[in-house]
Amino acid sequence: MNIIVRPILHAIFIPIHAVVGIIATVLCNWLFLVLTMKIATQFDPSSVVFEIRGGTFVFILFAIAIGIANWLMKMFGKL
Repeated sequence: MNIIVRPILHAIFIPIHAVVGIIATVLCNWLFLVLTMKIATQFDPSSVVFEIRGGTFVFILFAIAIGIANWLMKMFGKL
């Protein structure tokens, strides 16, 4: 039974595992953006300005862009 059931379960759960990994990456990038913004507001505004306008949707898009950029840098770093 394990020979039959295990490959079927792997085929079912691989997409779910990928989606959860992507969501976790985006949330981590979003958290780091929020922390960077909080830290940047503590500095003198004439020396450091970090502002993202547009609300949560833009934060999520920016987090996705950071994830893609990170992935591309890792790909080109291996060459």
